[in-house]
Amino acid sequence: VRFVFNEDAFYDGFHFSYKANYSIEKDAVSSVIQTLPEYIPVQSDFSVSIKPNRAAALLNSDRIVMQRTFRGKTEVKKTTKERDLFTAEFRDFGNFKLLEDLQPPLISANVVSGKLVSGSTRIVIDVTDNNRIIKDFRATIDGQWVMFLPSGNRYSYYPDEHFPPGEHKLSVVVYDEAGNMASKEWNLKR
Repeated sequence: VRFVFNEDAFYDGFHFSYKANYSIEKDAVSSVIQTLPEYIPVQSDFSVSIKPNRAAALLNSDRIVMQRTFRGKTEVKKTTKERDLFTAEFRDFGNFKLLEDLQPPLISANVVSGKLVSGSTRIVIDVTDNNRIIKDFRATIDGQWVMFLPSGNRYSYYPDEHFPPGEHKLSVVVYDEAGNMASKEWNLKR
């Protein structure tokens, strides 16, 4: 493991150490690295680099993310590969580990193909991911982008002038932090 801090990262000197514990999660590809003490505030972003405990040739390097947990909060960041280490940037201490995320997000909606949608009907798309982080959500109607309002991992849209009377194709494409993609389409009438 390697931590790299800027010179202005801390207010005062302290004894920094870390502890490595084996992870039992099936998607984990490294030990859990616990920073000690965990409660020290960091004033700027720092990089964390971890070597996986599996052979790099057996990993899908494009789908490796780093997870930070501390006091019930979870943060997931995409990594970059540097030789035999995977690196991500964070702002807080905690517990860090590498995960191989090969699972695409799941998309569900309150509409079904062939449904008649009125102007007062709210279309709701729910997206779930194993790491709870959705990086990109894109919705189109007949190939034209439309704005769904996000609320967490729920996206909603009230039909407007971009959804005129007639039959239309609603398409949704979603990416998670690791780059896994899911898509779904509905044929709707207004």
